Amino acid sequence: MGTKAMNQRRTLISILNYNGSKDTLECIQSFYKYEDKNSYCIVIWDNASAESEKCILKIGILAMKLRYITCTEEEYKEIDIKNYELVLVFSKSNLGFAKGNNAVIRNQLDKFEAIILLNNDTEFISDTTRRLVEYLDLHKDTGCITCAIYYWAQRNKVWYAGAKFIAGSRKAYTEKYVQKQLDRGNRAIQADYITGCYLIVRSDIYKRYGILTEKFFFGEEDYEFCRRMAQNQIKIEVLLDEALYHKVGTSIKRNTDIQGIVRRSFIHHLNRFIDMKQYYSRLYWNVWRFFSSIYIFLLMWRKSGYQTVWIYTYIRKLNHYAVLREEIDKSFFESVVRGEIF
Repeated sequence: MGTKAMNQRRTLISILNYNGSKDTLECIQSFYKYEDKNSYCIVIWDNASAESEKCILKIGILAMKLRYITCTEEEYKEIDIKNYELVLVFSKSNLGFAKGNNAVIRNQLDKFEAIILLNNDTEFISDTTRRLVEYLDLHKDTGCITCAIYYWAQRNKVWYAGAKFIAGSRKAYTEKYVQKQLDRGNRAIQADYITGCYLIVRSDIYKRYGILTEKFFFGEEDYEFCRRMAQNQIKIEVLLDEALYHKVGTSIKRNTDIQGIVRRSFIHHLNRFIDMKQYYSRLYWNVWRFFSSIYIFLLMWRKSGYQTVWIYTYIRKLNHYAVLREEIDKSFFESVVRGEIF
């Protein structure tokens, strides 16, 4: 491959893999079915998957006949990744979402014009990424962009197409709203929040305002990032006439019991309570936390079949750790998942 082809790589794509090699391979195959290999460098950061999953990944990538390299996380820092269409990095431990993606992009911001975070359980049916990157080229006031994301199993049903911030939460744009905008000929809409499932950000935005927060092992990092963008008046857009398909839930189907679902809800609520500390004054945060607790109590109360005592314990522990902690690291996250916290 010549120097000219290497220099065409303007966009870095970060994909995390954790025991989901089949999905990861299908994602990459669908992407390169429509996109120019000379324009992108895909980095797959394997978050310490099982050896069998690593083997599936290596064999699958080899079969694609890409210009690629396999390396450790230490070696990755020394490689000029623009020389490759794909880089496969094997991490020694599971870093989680934010730390994993940050490890991919941290030292690459001067080499690429845009950075894409892409879930491994997604698939393309067109050159969506090329058109989104071209839109960024033409609209210099837009800092972050995504497209309408649809359910993989229900191709006409919107999974996510942006949201507005409302009182420490978000209100997603509905499928009806998306269709209304398209009927009016509005292909691009502004949003306060877009999901990290497929998030395209100008590299200079990361340079100026920072990369993903590492306060949370899993979840909340994209919400916090978009909060930071809003705080700095960075324009976020969604192109509604472009599509990506998401195999929603494949990463959590390994644990579908009710206790697992409740513990994930606990992590989600605790992440948000801790996150809002940095955006609200202490007084406002305490008032917001009180009313949010009432809402969560009623929500979980109905979901649990009206188990009042059990949900009271949930709310009490949620508020206890919200006050006590400033982050949800891997150790605490795993303690919750194991049932040691709740």
